[in-house]
Amino acid sequence: MIILRVACDNFYMFKNFEVDFTYERKNNHYLSENDKLFADSNIKVRKNLIVMGSNASGKTTFGKLLCLILNFI
Repeated sequence: MIILRVACDNFYMFKNFEVDFTYERKNNHYLSENDKLFADSNIKVRKNLIVMGSNASGKTTFGKLLCLILNFI
């Protein structure tokens, strides 16, 4: 399953939170050739994602949010 956009309100520390994982292709790098969602789709999605941040910035809580969404679906 591919999640393209996540939005939530009042979940732990997230208030009116929204994140979009799509992006515009700006260059033709050989690693991003297969980033399309479907064969003829204009939606481009990275297959891997790195969540970085300082200590206590909400990385684990964001992971809990994604697990909650996947368990609900």
